[in-house]
Amino acid sequence: MPLLSRDFDLHTASERLRVTVDLPAEDTLPRVLSLHGAGPSNRARMDYLAAHLARLGWGTVRFDFSGHGDSSGTMSGSSIDKRMQEALAVATELDRTTAPVLIGTSMGGHLAVRLSEDLGPSHLILFCPAAYGTATETITFGPAFTDALRRPGSYHNSLAYSAISHYAGRLTIIIGAEDEIIPGEVIDRYLAAAKRARSVRLERLAGAPHQIHGWAVKTPGAERLVLSIVEDELQR
Repeated sequence: MPLLSRDFDLHTASERLRVTVDLPAEDTLPRVLSLHGAGPSNRARMDYLAAHLARLGWGTVRFDFSGHGDSSGTMSGSSIDKRMQEALAVATELDRTTAPVLIGTSMGGHLAVRLSEDLGPSHLILFCPAAYGTATETITFGPAFTDALRRPGSYHNSLAYSAISHYAGRLTIIIGAEDEIIPGEVIDRYLAAAKRARSVRLERLAGAPHQIHGWAVKTPGAERLVLSIVEDELQR
C-alpha cells in the first residue's frame, strides 16, 4: 500500500505549526495523532511508524510543536498548556467519524493522556510517557519549569493520572528497560490509575534507552518489534 505524505502549515493564534499527514490512499483522513517529546524531538522521529501505519491502512497526522523542528516559536515561549492547545488545533485534521488513536512519546505521552478527555481515543499508545505535576502545566519552559520538576514527588498530583482514571479504551505503554529519564514510579502510577481501561499492556524493551525511536531504527530487530507491538494493538 503506497504512502501519501503531505506537509503544510497550520496557523494558531500565535504560532505556525508544520504538519505532516501520512495517508494510505487518496480521499482518506488520518485516524492517528502522534505527539513527540521535548528536547531535540520533532515529527520526523515517527517517520518509520507513520509509514508502517499507512501500509496497514491507518493515516497519521503529526507535527512539530512550537519551538521544535520546522514550526515557529521558541522553547522558552512554550508550556505544557500551550502544547495541549496546539495539539487540539492539529487534531481538527483527524477523521471525526471514528474514535482516534493517540500516540505520545515522553512529554507527548502526558499530553496524549490529558487530551484523551477531549478526543475520546480508542487507543492510547504511550512511549516512555512522562507525567507532570498540576502546577507545571502553565509554567513556561526554562529554569522555573526545571526547578518545579526537581521537587520530590512533583508528578504525584499529575492531571494525567486523573485523566487516565476515566479512560475506557485500550492502553499500551512501551518503555525502555534502560530508560534513564522516566522514574519507574511514573509508569506504576499510570498502570494503577487505569482501572477503567478496556485493556492494559506494558512492554519493557530490553536494552532500550529513553530515546526509544532513535534506538529502534538503529538496532537490529528493534524496529520490527516496536512496529509489531503497535500493529497488534491496533488490530484488537
